[in-house]
Amino acid sequence: MWGIAPYGFNRRVRRLVDPEGFFDDVDRLFDGFFGSVSGMRGVEMYEEDGKLHLAVEAPGVDPSKVEIKVFKDRVALSSGEDAEERKEEGKTYYCRRTSRRLNYEIALPFQVDPEKASASFDNGMIKLVLPKEGAVEGRVLKLEAGN
Repeated sequence: MWGIAPYGFNRRVRRLVDPEGFFDDVDRLFDGFFGSVSGMRGVEMYEEDGKLHLAVEAPGVDPSKVEIKVFKDRVALSSGEDAEERKEEGKTYYCRRTSRRLNYEIALPFQVDPEKASASFDNGMIKLVLPKEGAVEGRVLKLEAGN
């Protein structure tokens, strides 16, 4: 809504021309009720080869300050980083930053083995590999003929 518009370009006309301005207004409305919706980080979860792969966006987060707790049915990620306090001279016309804090608790679709879980940090992404707990395919039994 407060983006840069050409000189003399009326804001009301810009809202009619720019549909993203409408969505920014709706996001701002819901931010007041539910917290920041547009500030949520991306989370990706998929299953491959009997393992659950979980990736969480964490740009600008110091990996040494991230705490990951793996339970059988959920994963909790948190970081204790505080936002940087910046003092700049002059006027600030527009500033939009997302928080560097992580505070997630993600429910898993099936139980995993926390002892065999692994985590890595690469290019601002936290990646977890969580193996399934126990055998889920079952066992094939051979049926023998009776006497």
